[in-house]
Amino acid sequence: MREIKFRGKRKDNMEWVNGSLTIEYDGTCHINVWNSVLLEPENGYWEMVHEAYEVISETVGQFTGLKDKNGKKIFEGDRLRGFQKEQDDREGKHGYEILDTVSWRDGGFTVFGKNMRDGYTKESGILYQFMWCNLGHFNHPNCYYQIDDIEIIGNIHDNPELLNPPK
Repeated sequence: MREIKFRGKRKDNMEWVNGSLTIEYDGTCHINVWNSVLLEPENGYWEMVHEAYEVISETVGQFTGLKDKNGKKIFEGDRLRGFQKEQDDREGKHGYEILDTVSWRDGGFTVFGKNMRDGYTKESGILYQFMWCNLGHFNHPNCYYQIDDIEIIGNIHDNPELLNPPK
């Protein structure tokens, strides 16, 4: 079963909170967090405690189910950096840094123009590579590409400058 989780920035202190999402009729968004609390240590009595935090609706993003190369959970709105090169370029001489923002499009999370479910993952859901082929035509061979070393460098809410970096 996949983990369905959301994050959003709290209205009261602008800190990020993760949990389940509820949206009220008036459009107000809340992130709900459940925690186990030990109430009676001598009896081993635990209770689930619920807290709901009002969040800024524009900052709400869903967890993709994947982590970056550092094990950090990737959410919608995160800005990712990878290194793109042609597959036969083993030394990385013709590679370059590539940046993109995780978004929801066509029924799935996308980044680098690819659906994230098409990326290659290692243990624990770590997204470590995208690989694809542009089919050759007119006597040109197929060309293989890959994006490696994928990591989160920020998000569009904390780092809006990442959307339009200086040229």
